[in-house]
Amino acid sequence: MGTVHAGKRVALVAGSAGRAGSTIVSRLRAEGFAVGGLDEEGGPGDLAISVDLTNRAATTAAAARVAAELGPISVLVTAPEHYDAARFGEMSPDRWQRLLSAHLGVTTNACATQAILSVVLNAVNSDSSAEGDSNNNNHKLLTE
Repeated sequence: MGTVHAGKRVALVAGSAGRAGSTIVSRLRAEGFAVGGLDEEGGPGDLAISVDLTNRAATTAAAARVAAELGPISVLVTAPEHYDAARFGEMSPDRWQRLLSAHLGVTTNACATQAILSVVLNAVNSDSSAEGDSNNNNHKLLTE
């Protein structure tokens, strides 16, 4: 783990170079987080990595690098800068697939990182053993 950011919580922002992502990075840093930023253009953050977020292997490797250099990731934000709009039923299948890949694909790829999965699973397991109600705990995890 990197020593420069010892004692800070670590956030990973996938899509950090876009308007929404860069604003989120700024806010997290102002709140005291060390931030790893992933985007095709790199982007802002304490550790900015250029990566194709639609490539699972590249995304998981970049997220693992953030965890190794900044510390355990406790916050994940996915904010890809890809938007498309059409009237209901008028978006072509190719456009729809690009939109899904940009948003759901980036989230899935980032979540596939062992560094992030272990944080989520540890949170679920510790809540489950403390409260004993897995449905309530899953809801709690998603809404906190």
